[in-house]
Amino acid sequence: MSDLSWKPIESIKMGQEVLGYAFTKGERGNRWRAQKAKVTNIFHRKSEVVKLITTKGTTYCTPDHQWMIVKRGEKSYRHTYELSNKSIRFLSPPTPLRKRNAIIGKSLPNNKGAKVLSITPIGSMDVYNITTETGNYVANGLLSKNCYGGPNKPNLTLWNGEVEAWTLAFERLNRDIYFTLSYGEPMGSPGFYDVIDIIGKHDNWECCIITNLSFSPERLLESKLAKDKRVYVIGCFHPLGGADWEIFKKHILMLRDSDIKLMSMYLFYPPQIEWFKEYWKWFDANNIRTYVRRYIGKYEGKQYPFAYSPEVKQFMRAMTQPKTVKYGLDLTSPKGRLCTASKDMILVHHDGTIGLCADCPNNYICDANIFDPDFKLNDSMVYCPTNLCGGDYGMFHLIDGEFGDLPEKIWHDCFVAQTENITGGGREKVNYPKREAMEKWLLGKPRL
Repeated sequence: MSDLSWKPIESIKMGQEVLGYAFTKGERGNRWRAQKAKVTNIFHRKSEVVKLITTKGTTYCTPDHQWMIVKRGEKSYRHTYELSNKSIRFLSPPTPLRKRNAIIGKSLPNNKGAKVLSITPIGSMDVYNITTETGNYVANGLLSKNCYGGPNKPNLTLWNGEVEAWTLAFERLNRDIYFTLSYGEPMGSPGFYDVIDIIGKHDNWECCIITNLSFSPERLLESKLAKDKRVYVIGCFHPLGGADWEIFKKHILMLRDSDIKLMSMYLFYPPQIEWFKEYWKWFDANNIRTYVRRYIGKYEGKQYPFAYSPEVKQFMRAMTQPKTVKYGLDLTSPKGRLCTASKDMILVHHDGTIGLCADCPNNYICDANIFDPDFKLNDSMVYCPTNLCGGDYGMFHLIDGEFGDLPEKIWHDCFVAQTENITGGGREKVNYPKREAMEKWLLGKPRL
């Protein structure tokens, strides 16, 4: 607090003053100086929590909380997950506390800070966040930036509710259809169960749902699709994406116990790679097929997936089927290869417009609409126009004689390419053909 007394964050009230800081001008130039900071907002939510151990003690916080690190310059903040081998600016209170008023307005000490020793995920729990007038505060002696963990953004749905029109549009295709409901959080849409009912009424239609499982699947399990075992679920768990581990576990076990074919997906975003080792132990003990998806992009100046360590690459190659290794990990260009997009795969947008591939600019939108009574799928294949086949589903449709006729294998299971070599699950132990090679990294000592 601003008087240097200590108070748990959950007991802080609006309008109270905590200890903050500001970059202000003084007799000796611009400095970070301690300031009284009035609390302007308080948030309460469920979130993943990590144990942050430094040379100054232990702090429990969220993975995305921001801390001021020891670095020359006006200011430099890092998220918790970016603190490996770094030091956080630390403020020691004066002794005795009768001198506490002397700290306000004074320059912050230019010490070596609190060196980060380890960052360990401990699960999901209630957390309390605050904002202050200064935009920051001191937490457990560590210089911290305001939290903005308020209520979730409101759901945005573009579902028009025209059940008959959508039903007729797909019936005109006159073929077996494998639907994939993805992008955003499909189970949160008000029209989600309208779509599930539409698909369920057609015995030759199947559906794969890609979801973070933040919504209960109870109603889904009562649907005709689920009872007919024509629905498959890919549960995406990303600790830094705001997923609630306890809710995720509860809902994925509900699906498993109802004999729904499912997989869990974990993004190998650099700061959360090492954490996967602990999550995988739970998935494996509970017979949940699990795979990791490579991250494509820059992180701390390094380009991924090329920047993965040799040990991580070896693990990913052991877990992943060969076609995904070639196009998804090694990023071999598919440009110029034949693809069954437009013949066996289309992306249908909320207004009926049709794209051919999520990895092409603007989804490779074509001059067609699913609601057009004359719309038909192509009889022939197209040549891939892009240098990157980033989606596992698109890889199925890319023609490469080295891997056989993969499109036939999407039926009756989760579509993701890894299902080709990861079997079992549910009531059986999961079979990873190269488990021994995987465990060289999985059972190794975490590097934090």
